Amino acid sequence: MQLKRRALIKWTLITLFCGGHSFFWGLAAQGSVLAMIAGLATVILFFALIESSAAYQARRGRNAMFAQAMDLGIRIRVFFTLYVLGGLVITTMNLRELGEILLYGYMGEMLIGIGAMSATSTLFGFQLGAMRHTMEGQGGDHGPGTVAYFANTYVTTLLTAAAHTLILALLCAIIYGVLYLHGRKKVAKTPAN
Repeated sequence: MQLKRRALIKWTLITLFCGGHSFFWGLAAQGSVLAMIAGLATVILFFALIESSAAYQARRGRNAMFAQAMDLGIRIRVFFTLYVLGGLVITTMNLRELGEILLYGYMGEMLIGIGAMSATSTLFGFQLGAMRHTMEGQGGDHGPGTVAYFANTYVTTLLTAAAHTLILALLCAIIYGVLYLHGRKKVAKTPAN
């Protein structure tokens, strides 16, 4: 299989746009920048390889409803990111109440990140901030740090992306179901010749 340049550019832009705020929270949690970049690169490559695959392209070609559901689901995800950014901007203005209403959707985003960090702290036995303070106390390097520190951040990034991917898949499946039911209703209403 050959990785298509168009798919790589598309998923780089989508991942960076939709995942940029997660990068900010990863920095706030004192995660490894190098591990977060590696995690984002892994996610971009994963989606670009799927989109470049002959099987995926054949499925899109055979089933216009599938292609429409996938494209619409991705557009809604990008729109949701715009909605969250709009909420952040409005909150910093004098329209605080409106901004807070818009930011309710962001709570879901926060819960995904918190869940991913909880899972990795259980898996690795430490939280990212605690590991960073330990390294600083020992005069250690705060770059990627130890292998465990890097791995913790990398796995947190992948778990966060996996949760978002599951939500996106569910959204696309719901859209596909609605399109399918709508298509069946149209066929049922068409008079027989």
